[in-house]
Amino acid sequence: MIFIRLYIESLKQKENQGVTANISYSQIAKETSVSRTHLRRIVDAAAKKNLMTPHENMTLTLHDSFITLAEEYMGLYFAFVLYCLDIDPTSSTLM
Repeated sequence: MIFIRLYIESLKQKENQGVTANISYSQIAKETSVSRTHLRRIVDAAAKKNLMTPHENMTLTLHDSFITLAEEYMGLYFAFVLYCLDIDPTSSTLM
């Protein structure tokens, strides 16, 4: 949920070079029902992988690598779901 929440926020605040998500840790924690401590650990781990940069004022800069990871992950996930449910996305019965 945190991953998707940050990705949605990045879409709202999209810029060319990185996206600054002006959202507090408390707000993310509340919306995703995760403790701020756990959220901080997740952010620190993502920062070590250069996916985002946390700032002193409790905002995050999401890097292009985060956006790419999110889009590729969601694409693979939804393709897997369609495959497992044996759904043809090109079928006219879905429309």
